[in-house]
Parts: sequence; structure tokens; C-alpha cells
Amino acid sequence: MAEGQDEAAQRTIARLLGFDIAAQDTGSQTGGASAVHPAASEVTSPALISEERTSDTASRPHTPGLIARGTVGEENSLPLLVPSGQEPSNSHEWTVPSLPLPDRSRVRISLPHEPLLAPRSTSAMLHRALSKPVDQGELDVRRVVDRLSRGLPLESLPRRPVRTLRFGVQVLADLGVGMEPFSRDLHDTIGQVMATVGREHTEVVYFDHCPVRGVGPGPRWTWGDYVPPAAGTRVLILSDLGMGGPSLDPRRSTRAEWERLLQMLSYAQCTAVAFVPLPEKRWPSWAVKLLPLVPWDRQTTVGWVAAHLA
Repeated sequence: MAEGQDEAAQRTIARLLGFDIAAQDTGSQTGGASAVHPAASEVTSPALISEERTSDTASRPHTPGLIARGTVGEENSLPLLVPSGQEPSNSHEWTVPSLPLPDRSRVRISLPHEPLLAPRSTSAMLHRALSKPVDQGELDVRRVVDRLSRGLPLESLPRRPVRTLRFGVQVLADLGVGMEPFSRDLHDTIGQVMATVGREHTEVVYFDHCPVRGVGPGPRWTWGDYVPPAAGTRVLILSDLGMGGPSLDPRRSTRAEWERLLQMLSYAQCTAVAFVPLPEKRWPSWAVKLLPLVPWDRQTTVGWVAAHLA
């Protein structure tokens, strides 16, 4: 490559690195060598290159020095590089004004929780669903007159039926995947049952998908086999009966498991009722025939419960 082309290439490379090449005086160095200097527009301080050379360094081939603004240490062995220029960033003008900043002084209020059952009628609904009829009310005068008018003796005083909660209630609460969206309602309903029936007459046990797999009042690792309560106890099941949750979940309860549970309760002379947080159109026919179901929904009324439960 010709000498002129070498100098042109050196100048191009130096400009890419942020420097300019200026020819040195012929008296300071022979061979037409060139030194690398920063751009003239950027040099604001005197050059920091020592002019003293020893006899050893004079005999070596000369390497172009880098002249920069400032030094690193006293020896200036690694001079700093100074950029020759900088391109300004393109400014952008928005066509619409920005939204105002949020007012941090205002406190964000979360939406109130709305339970599945209407709060005003929950207590009456639970009392109607969990109580049992017994002939221990007032004297049934009509029946007394009917027997005496036919000349029949009164072996016992007939009384009107009343509903009572004195037999107690056992609550079976489902903690399966399908009941996770209703976790708060589940615990709220348990508290309302205790307030209606009484803590001393309420037993609460938890299960996963179906009670026949194991139940317990505490953590899962303390659960054991399900044992029905005493005879006459009303059993309240808070569960989706395997109708909720992922359709391909292998842990979903089956019809055979619930039939086994109801058979155990029948042998123990206990009756059951289930609160299901799903609409009636999703109830399977086998579940409707197996035990009384109550839609766990705000639209359910005390009259509906009284008409569908014995």
C-alpha cells in the first residue's frame, strides 16, 4: 500500500477512535512518523508527554503517544481517552398531556366481602336446616278431643312437634381444590353454626374431597379415619361433592365414596344435609337422591329450605 494510503487509513482509524493524526516535526523524529493527538476542538489542557528521553529509550523504535486530558498516576502510563464528539439524543414531543399523578393522600378502601348466604336470614336458615322435629311442644288439643270422642283412652298426652338443636351438629368442612374459592365463606359459615347451635353442641372436622379418606379437627397430618357421631346428631356437609375444581383432577371424590359415607351415617342413625356452592342445574342426579342438598347461594331463602327439607 502506498505511503499516502497508509496515512489516510491511519487518519480514518484514529477518527473512529476519537482522535486526529497530526504530522510531527521532522527534527523531533525521522522517517515521517506521525503522532496521535486528540481533536483540536477537544484539547483544552497542555500535552502531558515528557520530552526527556533516556539513551535506552532513544534506541528503541518510537510508538505514537496518546495525549489526553488528565493523567492516571504520576507516570501517566495509561492516559485517559477523550471522546471527539457526541451526538445529541432525539427529543420526542407527546401530542397529549400525561395523566396526573395519583393522590397518595387518599386511602384505598377494599370492597366489602359479600357472603354466599344473606346475612339477615343466615341464622334462621341454619336453624331450619340443622334442627330435628320432636313431639315435645304444646299439648295437641285436637288429637286429645278426637281420641276421647271415640271413647279411646289416652296412653300418652299428644304434643305438637317442635324443632330442636339439642342433639348437636357435626360439621364436615371440605378443604379440597374445588372449595378453595369459598374458603372464607366456609369458615364464616362454621362460625355462624357455632353461634346458632352453640359451641358445646358443635363438632367441626375437616376433610379433603371426601370424609371417607380421613378427617380431623387439626392439621392434615393428624387426621384419621372418619367415625360417625352419636345417634341423632345432625351432620352438615360443606362441600362441592366432587363437582368443582379441575375436571381432570385425579383426587376428585366419586359417587361410591359419598354413598359409603351416607351408609355409615345411616347405620349410626344420623341424618345429613349438604350445602353446595353450585347452582342446582349442575347437581348430579345421584347426589340429589342420596341426601338433601341446599344451594349455598344468596338466592336461597328460609322458605326454600323449609319446603325441601323434612
